Parts: sequence; structure tokens; C-alpha cells
Amino acid sequence: MTVEEIKAVIDRWCEEIVELGGRYSWVQIFENKGAIMGCSNPHPHCQIWASSFLPNEALIKDVHQKKYLKDYGKSLLLDYVHKELQQKFFFHTRYEMLAQPQRDLTPEQAADRLRNLPEFHYKMSEL
Repeated sequence: MTVEEIKAVIDRWCEEIVELGGRYSWVQIFENKGAIMGCSNPHPHCQIWASSFLPNEALIKDVHQKKYLKDYGKSLLLDYVHKELQQKFFFHTRYEMLAQPQRDLTPEQAADRLRNLPEFHYKMSEL
């Protein structure tokens, strides 16, 4: 797929999340691996699940994040990001950061991450 085609797919996912999110508590977009996972549709494809309840794992995380917000008056996830950005990390982009210590990355993992991110910034003191 071209970059434009990929962008069109992601834009459509965003539209689906907004539309379904207005009616459902949980919207999840994922890749179904097709026959490898026992699916009757043999080729890999995207699926969207929407439900009126949160799955258990998401519910537990939601409860803890709400408690943190109540106790500290700020977002647990934003506090986590700010803390990680002060620690050693491998790299971050405009939209993501890798919160995995560089020492835990194999050279192959590091190279793979670099190949898959067109724009990245190194924390120079950590190289």
C-alpha cells in the first residue's frame, strides 16, 4: 500500500471510532490474522469490535486511572510519560515514545524499530 492508501485506511478507522464511540463504551480495531488464527476468512483483515461494556483488562486499567486522577488531580498516563521522558529511553517520535531501556533491546530490535519509524529523535546522551 502507498502512504496515501495507508492514511486513507487510518482516517477511516478514526471515523469509525468517533461514530461507534458515540454509542458504545468500547471500540477496538485490530488485525485478524485469518486462517492462521482459525478464522473462516482465510486472509488477514481488519475488524472492529464495539460493545456496551469494557473488557476486564481495560476496566481494571480504567478503575486505576480514575482513582489516580481523583487522588492526585492529574492523569496517570501523562505522569508516566513525563517520568519516562526523564529516564533513559531509546527514541521517541512526535506521536510515540519507546519506554524500553536501550540495554533491553537487541541490535535486531533496534534496527527494526528504526526502519519502521520514518521520523525519530535520539536522546543523544543515551546513545
